[in-house]
Amino acid sequence: MNPVLTRLLKLIIEAQQSQDRRLAILEEEESRESTDDASLLQEIESLLGLLESPMSSNPFPGIPPMPSDIV
Repeated sequence: MNPVLTRLLKLIIEAQQSQDRRLAILEEEESRESTDDASLLQEIESLLGLLESPMSSNPFPGIPPMPSDIV
């Protein structure tokens, strides 16, 4: 085979492999960002739920009220 063609084919293969590696890295980053976004969304929804549900008059239900709190 012609040495110029051999070198050209080798360069094409290397370029394709490099492009494949970059694509794999980008896909991994997108996957990580998607997971981070989902976690943030879940936390935001949880906090919004706390805002929407009013707190009970006793914020510490396991602790009995102090005598000064009883009116």
